[in-house]
Amino acid sequence: MYGVVDFRGTQPATTGGYPGLLALARQVVGERLLFARRGYPDELRLHLGTAVQGPGPKGRTVARGSYVLGTAASDWTFKVARLGLTLDSGDPSARGAAPLDEARLDELLGSAGGATVAGVEVDAHPFGYALSLAFSDGSVFRVVPTPEEAARPADGPDPAPVPDWELFTPYGRYLRVGPGPTWAYLPSDRPE
Repeated sequence: MYGVVDFRGTQPATTGGYPGLLALARQVVGERLLFARRGYPDELRLHLGTAVQGPGPKGRTVARGSYVLGTAASDWTFKVARLGLTLDSGDPSARGAAPLDEARLDELLGSAGGATVAGVEVDAHPFGYALSLAFSDGSVFRVVPTPEEAARPADGPDPAPVPDWELFTPYGRYLRVGPGPTWAYLPSDRPE
């Protein structure tokens, strides 16, 4: 039996179809980690694949990966084998980790590139879907969704739902996962 996964197709929001979600997430297998950097607000972005130049803030041109994985409204851990350490979002004292300032985090993230994605897993989680990337050098990156209430401001109107994690692809599509056990594969030039 044979099958095909169409990376140029789309999939409207769904709460089912776990095999489809896994197949779409696995399109980064074999792609090289170019670099990781912090985004706004407190989001970590992994840039994978081929380096491309694109428009940035204030009219500048910035480098990015042909694939960009964003952690959005989730916790993450990044075990960087080459450095012999684990970088972790969230409250360091709750996880037994030493606090890390932003400058040192940026320095460590800057040295994390070079390995190839060797495997991708998506797991059901009480708050949605968790994502794990295993790299050729033994590094592991994991994104774990947080409760939806943690992503909302304490006051003011409810904002649009923030996904738990997103994968932007070179096919003009993005995989939006969460909040909760939902996902969609949509055109990246016309997000919902």
